[in-house]
Amino acid sequence: MIAMADLLEDYEAGYLGPAATLELFAELVRTGWAWELREPYPHTAHRLVEAGYITPAGKITDEGRSSALDEGREGSPCDG
Repeated sequence: MIAMADLLEDYEAGYLGPAATLELFAELVRTGWAWELREPYPHTAHRLVEAGYITPAGKITDEGRSSALDEGREGSPCDG
């Protein structure tokens, strides 16, 4: 299992694709860490929840899953 710190580093380095980014932010929202970390985490988490990709409880929605699979789409809320 990859440690959360490693995932955060990978996100900041731009190594995570849309699906992994969505999984990361769902976990951050679910655990409450999304609101405790420095920017851009709270802002991005808020955008993903507002867009309907993640529920306020941290569950990835069907819309979120389909958008994460559409990696060629521009303007995704996952595009930090």
